[in-house]
Amino acid sequence: MKTPVSSVINIEQKQSATPLSAEQQLFNNLIKKIDMQRQQLSDWQATVSSYEQKYASEYVPLYSAYNQHRTDLVLLLDAAYFDAIFNQTDQEKLSGFISSIAVELMNKDNGAPQLKAIFNRHHHTDIAVVNESEELEELDSTQDYVEDVPDYSAAKKMARQRAQQARLEKQEQKGSQSVRAVYRKLASSLHPDKEQDPLERVRKTGLMQRVNMAYANGDLLQLLELQLELEQMDQARLNTLNELNLNHYNQVLAGQSDDLAMEIRQSQSGFKARFQLGDKANLAPAFLLAELTREIAQMKKHTSGFARDLRELKDVKNIKAWLKTYRA
Repeated sequence: MKTPVSSVINIEQKQSATPLSAEQQLFNNLIKKIDMQRQQLSDWQATVSSYEQKYASEYVPLYSAYNQHRTDLVLLLDAAYFDAIFNQTDQEKLSGFISSIAVELMNKDNGAPQLKAIFNRHHHTDIAVVNESEELEELDSTQDYVEDVPDYSAAKKMARQRAQQARLEKQEQKGSQSVRAVYRKLASSLHPDKEQDPLERVRKTGLMQRVNMAYANGDLLQLLELQLELEQMDQARLNTLNELNLNHYNQVLAGQSDDLAMEIRQSQSGFKARFQLGDKANLAPAFLLAELTREIAQMKKHTSGFARDLRELKDVKNIKAWLKTYRA
């Protein structure tokens, strides 16, 4: 469900009046920015949901079948390895192919015992030794990076950071007070527990839940929207908010915008990691779903191809013919 975009919260400039102040312009710009970020996050979440459903229902079964066909092929070639039809060169090619596919499958299936034994037999190196070597290389690389990082923790820099942190904390405190003031005004006007009319009590309870959620999230824009909804604030009052209040509101709204931007970034980064997409992957909704459709079609092709190969390679003569064209 998409988050509705606010079309109400906006400080208006009256005709023949003085231009909007810098704080008023900033307020309007932040409201518009947050609206766009809300919509972007909502669209992104809808895309992720559609992608995950399609991936789970269409891609995953195909990928499982594809890997099962590859496992069956490894078992078939391993069983045929000592057939008299194969010379030493053939066997070397078979071992190379078998071990390369087996190690891929083990990485995806946490090392099935049967595949591990086959890999060790054809690679002539225990898979545990291979994994340990790769881990040591990663550790050495990480250690080199850590050792190369210079130390910039000078006293002056730390002092500046402490001063900046103190200023930020003071600003956050003032912003929190502004949010709290709006919250208290809303809460004091609702009081669903004191409402006598059952229907009105239900309505106020729903509103109070929205107020509590907005306050818990530090969502000033939502609180202001609720004020307008409850007619605690009208356009005239919005237009005449004093500069001090606006300054505090703008600090909160700027933080809210930063939080939304971070939530979008983190969600997209997590998505890319989960589905093994590159850092520069195109995350446009239409492109993502079209790309997944293309990958599903490609996986269908690969899966049917492996199924066909399995049928043909059950005859060792066909394995012999295939090895003549195979290049490791």
